Order: sequence, then structure tokens, then C-alpha cells
Amino acid sequence: MKPIEKALLLRKSARLRSKEPMRLFINRLREPERILELVERQHVNSATRLDARRQFLVSVCAAFESYWRAFVRVNVDAHRIPASALEHLKKISFTLADIHNVVGRRLTIGELVSCSFGFQGPNAVNTSLSEILQTKVFTEFAKARFAIREVPKARPPKKRTLLRDELVGEQVLKTTRDDLERCFEVRHDTVHNTGALHRVTEWEARTIANSAWQFNAFLGMHVEKRFSELWGRR
Repeated sequence: MKPIEKALLLRKSARLRSKEPMRLFINRLREPERILELVERQHVNSATRLDARRQFLVSVCAAFESYWRAFVRVNVDAHRIPASALEHLKKISFTLADIHNVVGRRLTIGELVSCSFGFQGPNAVNTSLSEILQTKVFTEFAKARFAIREVPKARPPKKRTLLRDELVGEQVLKTTRDDLERCFEVRHDTVHNTGALHRVTEWEARTIANSAWQFNAFLGMHVEKRFSELWGRR
């Protein structure tokens, strides 16, 4: 599907047009999580549980891709990116008919760029973001540091020390990439074959979903900062 066709198709779905990529990711998994929870608690046979877990991971992949497509769209449109900074994206080309459609529908640069790249897995995300930003995203992210601080809902006891820690991007990659690659492997086999070879446990399904959240959250914070450093916000 051409970028313009995909952008126009996404416009028709309100749930895929969120201005907050992480909210979009969470919302896309809300119902699949409820269905998985229902199946796991029912007296159903093993085959039904296994299929429900595989289908849940298909949903995780869809939410993962939706997050990064929305992330690129939002950040490209939110920053003052000069035309010269996008000249290297040579694989994106349009005909005169396409341009007429773009102008007529008022498609944004963010919509066109986000629909011109694939985000099926961590390596695809790295490749796409690296090409857009003209940098080695994973290499930079591996060196990034994040301060982790506990924020209590209520005033904690005076004797208890609140959690404070530091996380390095390299740790995030090490703990999430294998899970995500496994997720897309299950997704591919489930969609294109039967998926029966993958006997996913409930714990594995939930761990993979959590890895997707962590990968998106931490890499997203790092890349958004890089957008702001390269081009100020509008």
C-alpha cells in the first residue's frame, strides 16, 4: 500500500489517530488483555488457551507498530524540521496525482513519513528511526541513562526510603529485544500459518507485552529528546 493510501486509511480510524502514542498503545491492548484474562480463567482446553495467547501476541505486535507510526507522525509534525533535513529520504517518491491528493486532503509531512516506513519489530524500528534522524539510534540509546524514582500515591512512612535507581538504555535493549523478536515470530507464524508450533505460556505472553511497553517508553523518551535537540518544537 502506498504511503498516501495508508495515511488516508488511518485517518478513517479514530482509535489510530491519537496525539499520545503511548495512550494509543495501551488502548489497543485493553480489549485483547480482557479477552486473554477471560480465557485464562475459564475451564477451557489447553488448545484454546494456547491460541488465545498467540492471538494476544498478534495484538501486541499491532499495538507496537501503531505506537511507532503515531510516534513518528506526531514528532515530525511537532518539530520545525526544515525541508533540507528530509532530502535524504529518497525512497519516498510521489507522482503529480499523489501530490494533488496530498494537497487536497491536507496530509501532513508527519503522516506521509510515518506511513513510508515499517515498524515490524525492534530492528525495523531502529532502521526506520536511524534513516529519519540520520544517526545510529540503538547505538546512541544504549548509552542513554534514565533516572528511576518512586512516586508514592500517599505520604510514605518516614522510615521508608523511596526507591531511586538508574537505568541504562543498553539494559532496556538486552531485556526487551529478544521478547519482541519472539513476539513477531509468533505473530508471523500465527497469521500466515497455524501458529501451533509456538506453545506460549500465560507468563510469557504477559512478559512480552510488558517488554513492548518498556521498549516503547524508554526508546520513545530518548528519540523524542533527539527530535527536540535537532529541531526545536513549533
